[in-house]
Amino acid sequence: PRGLRCVLMTELCHPKKFKSNNQSVYKMAMMIDDTPMEEEKNVKVLEHNKKFDRQIRLWGIHGQRNIERTHIVVLGSGPTASETLKNLVLPNMGQFTIIDNAIVNEADLGNNFFVDSSGLGKSRAKVVTELLLEMNPDVKGLSILKDPVAVIETEIEIFERYTIVVATQIHGLPIQKLASFCFEKKIPFLWLRSYGLLSCVRVAFPQHLVIESHPEDDRQDLYIHPKQLSRFSVLKDYLESFDLHNADTKYHVHIPFIAILVRCTQIWQQKHNGSLPSGWEETSAFKSLIQSYRNHPEAINFIEALAVSFKAITKPRVPSEVLKVLNDPNSKDLNAQSDPFWILVAALNLFIETEGDGFLPVSTNIPDMTSESECYVRIKRIYLEKAESDSAFIQKSVKDILEEIGLPEYTISDEDIAYFVKNCRNLACIRTRSIAAEYDTNIHSDDLIEELTEFDPSESDDRPPEQQILNPKNVHWYYCFRAIEEFWMATNRIPESDEDVATLSKIVTRLYAENGLSDHSMPVECLHEICRFGGSELHNISAFIGGVASQICLKLVTKQYIPLNNTFFFNGIFSSASRWDL
Repeated sequence: PRGLRCVLMTELCHPKKFKSNNQSVYKMAMMIDDTPMEEEKNVKVLEHNKKFDRQIRLWGIHGQRNIERTHIVVLGSGPTASETLKNLVLPNMGQFTIIDNAIVNEADLGNNFFVDSSGLGKSRAKVVTELLLEMNPDVKGLSILKDPVAVIETEIEIFERYTIVVATQIHGLPIQKLASFCFEKKIPFLWLRSYGLLSCVRVAFPQHLVIESHPEDDRQDLYIHPKQLSRFSVLKDYLESFDLHNADTKYHVHIPFIAILVRCTQIWQQKHNGSLPSGWEETSAFKSLIQSYRNHPEAINFIEALAVSFKAITKPRVPSEVLKVLNDPNSKDLNAQSDPFWILVAALNLFIETEGDGFLPVSTNIPDMTSESECYVRIKRIYLEKAESDSAFIQKSVKDILEEIGLPEYTISDEDIAYFVKNCRNLACIRTRSIAAEYDTNIHSDDLIEELTEFDPSESDDRPPEQQILNPKNVHWYYCFRAIEEFWMATNRIPESDEDVATLSKIVTRLYAENGLSDHSMPVECLHEICRFGGSELHNISAFIGGVASQICLKLVTKQYIPLNNTFFFNGIFSSASRWDL
């Protein structure tokens, strides 16, 4: 191919000698040179997409791309750390770094799946890194053989280079210092602790912006409410062209259900002075009206219309989560430092207030429906054209806002604007409290107080004490974890014997008093159990909490779904769990 390309390029340079068409020769030369490279690139893309097909179906190519651009740092290399990373290496996270100076010992062989006997006496971070990379050679992994606490104390600035910071089994003031640093720098921070059969995940970030929240409720907007159709005349005119009285069977059973709903709504309004059905009786009467036009048992389209009849007579509301985003002060006070997300929200607000007449833009998310193919294609085209028109309005508004605050147009691409508009019904903004706020005695968590004071059937057990089964609430275990932190700061170690129970008891009593829980007491059995665990990590519990932590990380980096806010506690003794906003 190289020799042939040289001949062709020679012909290109000497057209009189070879008497050929220069443009054709040039194209042929370029095709010979570039096609193999292009084909090789396409093959790699196809292989990549095939390899990660199942997860791409969940969060799309753009979500996968975000994952592969991620660089996560994990402090510690125990089972909790390695299990968290395992679940991030498999979906092809771009790069990870482990910071730890621990040496592999025999205890590690019993609780860490990513350590084997050949690693005894070696750096645990390095051994874990090597075994993790065997699972996915496309991922890059590094190990820094330093004490995580020392790094926090002397080199804390290095954490600015990472996408997410995860700390495992670190206690006391160093963890509070790192958490505060990450919160200030707006770096998502996860704190994982696993003691025996108990484990906890604490997430902290000042703000997390989500465009694709994947809500569980139905947010499909057909745009067929009368007030919506007043700004969507093309769809209104087309749907009005269908005749519900047409007796032809083929025609009748292929009327799109949205046309049935629009026509029946108009008939209802004509009979009721322009008002829409309200209340159970009128809604039932409206459904009966729809049913009355069904003159063939195979008219499935009328069944489809009945199933979503409320969409034609109920004015669509902006979802509460989206409404919070639209009303957020960040979308009002814009400047050159504003996140592009808030600029997009400001443009969306402008659309709703003007062009949208109080409604969100038209969506192309239209369901399948029983109709003729040509009819359905035309309906899809009508929705698409209106959606593009609405998107163009928002696009222009974004450009105007960027110019107003002194930013270039390319700050937000047209693709990003289209992506935002497409998902404008799924927006969310999540803010967590900092760990410093959690430890502030002037801020009491309503979640903890509510769970601690709620009725517990075991408290009314009339059996003798020796026959009763002790099942402490997870709030008690949470305060055990808080007591461990206080104990660590005082002694620089984890409580590990019954001699430490008295000290823990005093700490818990003080914590209860400081947090408005003086009327409650800690079951002493909890403190004995904590001391019995001695800070040990059990592999199965670490695997579970590592799975929870990795799921949170994936939600954060893909900017899809709603991440935890902000504490998850797992009780492996009774297989129960709690989520609190602390």
